[in-house]
Amino acid sequence: MSAPNDPRKTLARDSKGRRVLKKNVKKKMSPGRRQFLEFKVKYPDALLLIRMGDFYEAFDDDAHTLSKVLGIALTSRESGSGAKTPLAGIPHHSLDNHLGKLVAAGLKIAIAEQIGDPAKSKGLVERAIVRVVTPGTVIEPGLLDQSTNNFLAAAVSDGVRAGLAYVDISTSEFVTGEFRASDLRDELHRLNPSELIVDSTAKELFDPRRSSSTVVRHLDESLLDFELSSAHLMEHFKASTLEAFGCSNMSLAVVAASAVLNFVGETQFGAIPQLTSLRTESINAYMRLDTKALRDLEVFSSSIGKADGHTLYRTVNHTKTAMGARTLKGWLTRPLIDSTDIQRRQAVVSAFFNDSSSRVRIQDLLSKVSDLERLINRVRTNTANPRDLASIRAGLTVIPSLITALPEDVLPGGAVIGRLHPSITAVELLEAAIADDPSLAVGEGSAIREGFDQELDEARSLSGDSRSSIAALEREYRTLLGNKSLKIGFNRVFGYYVEVTNINLHLVPDSFERRQTLVNAERFITPQLKDLESRILTARDRISELERGIFRRVCAEVAVQSERIMETAKVIGILDSLVSLSQAAVENHWIKPVIDDGTDLHIEDGRHPVVETSLGPGRFVPNDLDISNSDRQVIIITGPNMSGKSTYIRQAAVLVLLAQMGSFIPASN
Repeated sequence: MSAPNDPRKTLARDSKGRRVLKKNVKKKMSPGRRQFLEFKVKYPDALLLIRMGDFYEAFDDDAHTLSKVLGIALTSRESGSGAKTPLAGIPHHSLDNHLGKLVAAGLKIAIAEQIGDPAKSKGLVERAIVRVVTPGTVIEPGLLDQSTNNFLAAAVSDGVRAGLAYVDISTSEFVTGEFRASDLRDELHRLNPSELIVDSTAKELFDPRRSSSTVVRHLDESLLDFELSSAHLMEHFKASTLEAFGCSNMSLAVVAASAVLNFVGETQFGAIPQLTSLRTESINAYMRLDTKALRDLEVFSSSIGKADGHTLYRTVNHTKTAMGARTLKGWLTRPLIDSTDIQRRQAVVSAFFNDSSSRVRIQDLLSKVSDLERLINRVRTNTANPRDLASIRAGLTVIPSLITALPEDVLPGGAVIGRLHPSITAVELLEAAIADDPSLAVGEGSAIREGFDQELDEARSLSGDSRSSIAALEREYRTLLGNKSLKIGFNRVFGYYVEVTNINLHLVPDSFERRQTLVNAERFITPQLKDLESRILTARDRISELERGIFRRVCAEVAVQSERIMETAKVIGILDSLVSLSQAAVENHWIKPVIDDGTDLHIEDGRHPVVETSLGPGRFVPNDLDISNSDRQVIIITGPNMSGKSTYIRQAAVLVLLAQMGSFIPASN
């Protein structure tokens, strides 16, 4: 009896080779089973979760996988012709919590939502796949590390050159580039993508041992066509050429970028239009740190491999925003090599170093700014909730004060900070529309500020009056029955009811209709109560409908200004990082190094910042270094084991890294 429901025996190929359901087995299935298999045909490699009322349910092998990964019960359900289908499910309100475990297991999850109204559907509720979640395409705030980008990457290679593109759909950062194939391994380690799409040649260059957390997927060979990839990118960006993006002559970079765009389109649907720019990056524009350098210099993980131990990032990180933390991490992996660019950063760090009142004031203001980059992207992808809009409002409200608090001498060196927009009209809309403390979900009646919409206010007033009428009716019934313990309650099964204890049942009039018997009481309904219930529920539905419509309109208006808000978010990230470097310099007594285009390295009383932090103030013994390309090219260091030879060598590298990212350094000169 199970044959009609075995996916392997229900599928055929159409004239174009696509998998379809066999016509002769469709009739033997329940409508729900048929709907599931039609979705599964389109997403055969994904774990399919279908919204069924208050649950997301999985069937067949997906049910076994869901049960195993989440540790939940596996059961079964009748699916037509007497057959039973394996079933597992999770409550709809806990989806985000469970998605984290499924994504961590490297799974691709397709989510089918109810797009039809169950109350108005005569037969099967209409459903559709609304998104596919993978490790590199997560957008749920609770599943993302605020201080780290979540990259989806694609790498292709011809054996000599390699193309690498990556995107963080939570921030809309989209980058591509091309370089020697031998550099791909280190670039991937620096990037540390959550998910990587590779062709067969690039896969040979990737070392999974260095990126054990990266989920690797194979790139369809049909996507390795430069002409098709170019056309794909030009169509997306509505451009007639790729010259403005700087990659028109980089065939591998173009193919990689197209592969990323294609994957995002297949999984995110609405996220594709939000990728509005592509940056072509040259790895030769920055100091290149390979895998070994990042590890040995303890940039992000300590000598024993702990990210939360003593690291260079932890030493310099005094950022107050998620944008700043991500920006600072990027600077550490890509120190500058142009002395003019370095000096510009130094000038801003110096301004904040010398103006403690401005520095403290700005840090206080930055601490009130939420993750604008990711929040505005949630608005653009229609996944924002009322509290997201409230957080955007709070962050944008701070900007005028931030601009006022900037030191006068900060702008010459930090021209980018001048791009902070003092007034974004979305703030006024959000102030007027969104309540001070809105509900998490839209449609509950408390997301929109009172006074913003007259029709919504009237519906709320009607609902409030009806609820007052319930209280008045309760008082009336208590007087009528002479029973002070009588109460009117509500549940989803019976709606509103009158509850009378057993000892007072003899007082109940014939007009009360019995609905439910409890151990110590009975519940009744009355014509008056049902009339009030109808008015309350109608008002509640109307409030929900109006609030949802208003919220959609507000989101649409905010989305129109999303590019400006995104630029503001990026500038805030830069400002936060520069202030962070100045704070590190103040706290640790660092000095501004002199940067030029020469080859001399002269350090007096240098200290290793990470070791000094771990030892505590005053315990690290300073030391000098004087080396150049023309004079002292080689220095021989001798001493017993554990005397600090390796620390001395690493110290030189760390101080150069800090200097070239625009930071002050621990030294006297």
